[in-house]
Amino acid sequence: MDKKEVDVQAELLRLLDYYKETLENGGCTIGAMESFYKTMLQNIDVVGTVEDFAKFYGVSEQNVRSVINRYSTDKPKRRVFYKFHEFVKIIPKKWLARK
Repeated sequence: MDKKEVDVQAELLRLLDYYKETLENGGCTIGAMESFYKTMLQNIDVVGTVEDFAKFYGVSEQNVRSVINRYSTDKPKRRVFYKFHEFVKIIPKKWLARK
């Protein structure tokens, strides 16, 4: 990465860390949270592969594939990137306890 990319990445990580801490400590109104959430969904596509999601949630790739196959109508035959915010809607609740 060049210097500009490193600077942007560092600033974004600081912003997300601050917002995460603010959320965890109850420092955001429901309006602010909804606004941030809608902005993220409208402007950013966070995508990942089955392997990426398995690493993130600490489960096997087969578990991720099973969830996708159970709830998704698309059955891709090649490496595919899935939208993170759509995948999060279908994961088992016990996966969240692992994070």
